[in-house]
Amino acid sequence: MKQNNILSDFSVLAHQKPKSIAFSIGDREYSYEELLVEVQLIAGWLQEKMPTAGQRVGILCSRNFFGYASIFSVIWAGLTFVPLNPKLPIARLNIMMQRAKISVLITDDTCSEIMNEISLEVNKLPILTLCDDSLKLKVDKTFSLLEPINVDETKGAYLMFTSGTTGEPKGILATVGNLKHYLNFMQDRYQIQASDRLSQVFEFSFDASTFDMFMSINHGASFHVVPDNQLLAPGQFIRDKKLTLWFGVPSHISFMEKMNLLKPASFSNLRISIFGGEPLSVSSMKAWRLAADKSILDNVYGPTEATVTCFVQRCNDSTPITSERNVMSIGMPYEGMYGAIIDDAETFLPSGTKGELLIAGPQVTSGYWQNSKLTESRFRVLDHPVLGKHCWYFTGDWAYEDDNGVFHHLGRMDNQIKLSGHRVELEEIDVALKKAAESEIVASIAWPVEQGSARGIVAFICGSKVDVVDIREKMLDVLPKYMIPRRFIVCESLPYTLNGKVDRKLLAEKLEN
Repeated sequence: MKQNNILSDFSVLAHQKPKSIAFSIGDREYSYEELLVEVQLIAGWLQEKMPTAGQRVGILCSRNFFGYASIFSVIWAGLTFVPLNPKLPIARLNIMMQRAKISVLITDDTCSEIMNEISLEVNKLPILTLCDDSLKLKVDKTFSLLEPINVDETKGAYLMFTSGTTGEPKGILATVGNLKHYLNFMQDRYQIQASDRLSQVFEFSFDASTFDMFMSINHGASFHVVPDNQLLAPGQFIRDKKLTLWFGVPSHISFMEKMNLLKPASFSNLRISIFGGEPLSVSSMKAWRLAADKSILDNVYGPTEATVTCFVQRCNDSTPITSERNVMSIGMPYEGMYGAIIDDAETFLPSGTKGELLIAGPQVTSGYWQNSKLTESRFRVLDHPVLGKHCWYFTGDWAYEDDNGVFHHLGRMDNQIKLSGHRVELEEIDVALKKAAESEIVASIAWPVEQGSARGIVAFICGSKVDVVDIREKMLDVLPKYMIPRRFIVCESLPYTLNGKVDRKLLAEKLEN
């Protein structure tokens, strides 16, 4: 097995160009030297507390200097980081920490209120709370871990949780090998240079954040954290920071279009634009190309189970369009990755035939964290007539491959949706809705849906005596804010299919009428 560390290149660069900017937050810029010192200190503390490679470290930090340094330090120490978003409900954070079986928790002083409410079980663990100069008081510099630890590529790089159908989040462990293949492909495609300035819009708990962080510091470039209040309309930020690469979700374009903020040639500093997480409409593609007139534009696709993204489509006037939805195609698999379409009998289908999209290759993870039943149902070895035997991930996405080998995404086959760039299981919302409403007769649907991506959630409730305001407040205790329904409809009954399931399609039709 290969022995390496994802941050080996950063280690070299930090010594070669210590005063160069590694990243910025607000008006504060942090040099490679500052980042290296903090990473070495935290990694030294981690090595003392948990010397065994592959152990998991919970990171409950905001998008600040300590948060980024903590993630890098975990990778530096050959361990696995588990991002814990402080914006999530306490109950959900507790579940994630317990499921991950973290050995250590790193937090910062912005999360003090949360720390007062986390489970007693977690509180028994070694906890490092970071604030200005706090680490230097706890760990002498002589105990710094000066060089990154070599790790086997089969070891975990990160464990992230996504929405689950059982009402609780499900974990996905990406290995060092999974992440390295992704990062190597992206560098081959985009050739990140020391002069590049990357955006950083994603929360740590969104795997797309790994692109911004690792692609920049491993190639001598810098990333720049977009403030929360500018995420929807980042135009001025792009200009002020002189960004050369923007990686975001199509919702950013939609919002700026509505606000008339996309002027021709307004983002001429950009040389690379990447969008993923939800369908990219044809109109949004055209609007962005006019604004970022000197930039290439890529539409990327990929589930967390296949490590960030694994399909890409270069967007221009001749790009294949998925006419059924008037969105850009998702393109072709990355080098080394494979895509295929199957029917209900698990027969591989020819081009032009619609079915379920399957993905195979070195970015596909080994399955769901401590959930063998779900893993067996979604990760299976099949014998492809051309590619041979591979372990394929069953995405649950409806798609087809055209005669040119370009893949077209047609939506979900189940009740998983895309909501503001997040994957969300409607069943998970239903679980929280039932408990909050104290009724089993409830249902949630995506509404409205534009270009295959949900703009919100509508909840239907029957037989509940709980006030709608109270239902919403109770759901906020267990679900992220973006999963809370925007509208609650109290009704006498729900429509059902012949299989005895709530007919969500009919509910959506009622909203249309």
